[in-house]
Amino acid sequence: MMIDESQITIHNPRITNNLLTASHDHMAFNPLNILIVLVIVIVPIIPTFWAIMDLPKRRFSSTTSKVIWFAVVSTLPCLGATLYILLARRNTQPENSGVK
Repeated sequence: MMIDESQITIHNPRITNNLLTASHDHMAFNPLNILIVLVIVIVPIIPTFWAIMDLPKRRFSSTTSKVIWFAVVSTLPCLGATLYILLARRNTQPENSGVK
């Protein structure tokens, strides 16, 4: 039985380690990567938290509409908050206003 040289593999830990670490070099945390993460992930969440904090402070036509808007804002984070700010908030008044 003859063994062809192309069938022989030599395990070299140095080469394997270099290949493993080289694949993670592009994921290093530099200021640009941090800025990109902030813009893509954190910034769109800000209106959502603001809307969730604002909802209980507003007077809606019914409790059901308030609950529905809370569900929309919390399940569709950026889009729901934007819709709340543009559509619902304009038609509500603050809870503590003197108008009843």
